[in-house]
Amino acid sequence: LYENIFLIWNYNIPRNQYFHPFPFEEEFMKKWEFRFIVLLLLLGLGILSFPKIHSFFTTIEQKQKIQSFKETIANQSDKDALYQQMKQYNEKIYKEHQKDLKDAWSYSQNTFDLGILNLDMNIIGYIEIPKLDVQIPLFIGANYNNLNKGVAIMSQTSMPIGGENTNCVIAGHRGGYHGEQLFKNIENLAIGDEIRITNPWETLTYFVIKKIVIEPNEIEAVKILPNQDMITLFTCHPYGMETQRYVVYASRKSIYNDIELPKGVTYTSSRKEIAIEKTLNNCLLFASGLLAVILIIESIRMNKM
Repeated sequence: LYENIFLIWNYNIPRNQYFHPFPFEEEFMKKWEFRFIVLLLLLGLGILSFPKIHSFFTTIEQKQKIQSFKETIANQSDKDALYQQMKQYNEKIYKEHQKDLKDAWSYSQNTFDLGILNLDMNIIGYIEIPKLDVQIPLFIGANYNNLNKGVAIMSQTSMPIGGENTNCVIAGHRGGYHGEQLFKNIENLAIGDEIRITNPWETLTYFVIKKIVIEPNEIEAVKILPNQDMITLFTCHPYGMETQRYVVYASRKSIYNDIELPKGVTYTSSRKEIAIEKTLNNCLLFASGLLAVILIIESIRMNKM
C-alpha cells in the first residue's frame, strides 16, 4: 500500500529509495519535506492573491452587467411608463417626509416592475466615478444580494432620475469582511469631483459638494433637501468596520452655496490604514512569489541529483 502511494508522488526516485515500510530513508525525507514546504508556500501565495483575483473577476462581471443593461435599453422604445412610476414615487416620499426611512442595510426588496423594460436583477443603471476609476452597476434595493453585486439605492430615498426635491442615496460596501470593495477609496473624492448616474433615459452629472461622517442612526442626514437635485454616497466607516457611516453629498448644481448640509461628527480617516494594507499585501505577494520560484527551482535541482 505504502509503495503504491509513494510511487505516484516519487516516480523519479530510484525504487531502492522508496519508503518500505518504515523508517523513511534520509534522502527521501528531505525531498518529501521540501515538497511539503513548497506546497504550503504556494497555498499561502494563493490566499494572499485571492482578493486581487476576486476583484479582477468581479470587475469583469460588473462590466458584463453594464453592457447587458446598455444593450437592453437600446432596444426599448417605450420607457415612459416606468419613468412616470419613479417620478410619482419620488414626489410621494418627499410629501410624506420619508417617514419609513431606515439604515441602508435594512432594505429588503424592489417595489418597481423592471420587467416593463426587460431589465433583470433589479438593475436600473450604473454609476461612474472618474476620480476613483470605477463604473458600477446600480440596483434598486440595498439588500445583501444587490450589495454584493454592485451599489444599491437605499429604501425611501429618491429614484435616480433627477429633478427638484430629490436625493438618491446610494449605498455600497467599502470592503474588509463585509463585501466588495466598491467604495474602498471613497475618501479620495474631493469637492467638485464628478459622479455620473446613467439610468434608462439619460446620464445625469453631479458634483461632490461635501463629505462627512455620521452615526448609523443619523438618518436625517441623508433626507431630501427642499428644492435640491442631489445624490448621496453612503458606506461604512472606518474601513473594514461599520461603527459609523461615511457620506458624500453631490449636487446637479455647480454652485451650491445655498445648500445647508449636516456637519457630521469628528472622525479618523482610514486612508493611512488602506495605504498600509496595500503596501503590505504587495510586499508579501512579491516576497512569497520570489520565494516560491526559488524553492521550485531548488526542487527541480534536487530531483536531478
